[in-house]
Amino acid sequence: MLASALSTAASPASARPDTAREDPYAHSSFFGLAPPPLSGQWSREQLLQEARAGNVATMQIAPQHDCVFAVSTIGYRYACLIPDAEFQSLLLDAMGTDGTYPFEVIPLDENRAAVRSAAGTLLQLSGAVWVANFFGLLPWDLTSYGSIAERNKAAQSGHPRPKPYEAVLPAVRQLMRRVRPSLDRSSPSADISAHGPDSAEGLQDDALRLVFGMATAEEAKIIKQRLKSKAQQLKADYEPDWVTPLTADGFVEGKLPTLEQLFVRPFRVAYDGAWAQYIKAHPPGEKPPPDAVLPQAGVTFDAGDLGLCRLCPHFTELYG
Repeated sequence: MLASALSTAASPASARPDTAREDPYAHSSFFGLAPPPLSGQWSREQLLQEARAGNVATMQIAPQHDCVFAVSTIGYRYACLIPDAEFQSLLLDAMGTDGTYPFEVIPLDENRAAVRSAAGTLLQLSGAVWVANFFGLLPWDLTSYGSIAERNKAAQSGHPRPKPYEAVLPAVRQLMRRVRPSLDRSSPSADISAHGPDSAEGLQDDALRLVFGMATAEEAKIIKQRLKSKAQQLKADYEPDWVTPLTADGFVEGKLPTLEQLFVRPFRVAYDGAWAQYIKAHPPGEKPPPDAVLPQAGVTFDAGDLGLCRLCPHFTELYG
């Protein structure tokens, strides 16, 4: 009983707003010509359920068609995406046993539909004019100038600004020059990049062919292997050399921590201004997490927030 009461109170169509303040979702604007904003969207089943419960006051086909506006008894507007051809079927499903509707059916607002249709036509016409101006097909100049004097000066000089498409042509030509050598390749086993597999231009050509879908499945596999290999090479070149006990800070001064100290917290053993390296020991009885993958000695692995880690055989031999 309590769950049923809570469900009824939470229904957006039957909940009545506080009358002490103005509700923006049930208030029209501009002398009633602009309806209130939509409060939400209903499915066909939700609309029929609210209508049978007596929570729908009016129903009307929206000006954009294939959509129904339902206004609740408290003035809330909801949208339901239903094709115009199924509107009569919806009314039949909502009809009561006495042959009447539990709401008022309002006909389509022809004026609003005409305004929306005219706006769509104007948008399409504007797009067509923009495309024609982009390719320089219009007999007049629609270039945006900084002032009337600048426009008059350009018209009198006889050398108007370049057409919009002319400013894009250099970038298109450059892209085609980069892609064409790869398209002219004779066999898949040949070098995929005309600039060489390890050059910066070759890697960029490979990446372009992957992005534009110009590589076959076999070629895409080779390109991905090359890019992955190059990324690993750059990573190896950028990373510093791992510190050993002989090169660690504090080894000569005898300031390396004891094994008991390493069980408690990590200690920094090297810092070159960009990279810092630490060592940490784990007690013999410490168990790794169940989903942890035990690394191999001397193999670098990514430890997330801790950075790059590895099991160092040199420090292991030093501390026993």
